[in-house]
Amino acid sequence: MVLYTIGEIYDYLGNYPEALHKYRKCLEIEERVQGKENQDYIEIMSDMGLLLYKMESYQLSLKKFKDCLEIQNTVYGYNSSESALTINYIGKVLDKMGNYPSCLLY
Repeated sequence: MVLYTIGEIYDYLGNYPEALHKYRKCLEIEERVQGKENQDYIEIMSDMGLLLYKMESYQLSLKKFKDCLEIQNTVYGYNSSESALTINYIGKVLDKMGNYPSCLLY
């Protein structure tokens, strides 16, 4: 998780490309060591979605959040608070993309 913390620092400093690089590396390691269905993996993926949103890479952000939601639904169930937060993020991304009808689906 040291890479994750370094990624957070780069994010805080506004160095988004370097933060994204650290998050990606951390996600790869997390998947190799613990698999996808764990809290750390979900948190890293969600933070990548938020970072991509800040970078205005809305399509990539939306993909990360949808992937995150799928894992959350498997791990926590469909009515969890974790899933609710991710659904909110998906709505925000769709709103930024001007895809208002799809916002209503989430």
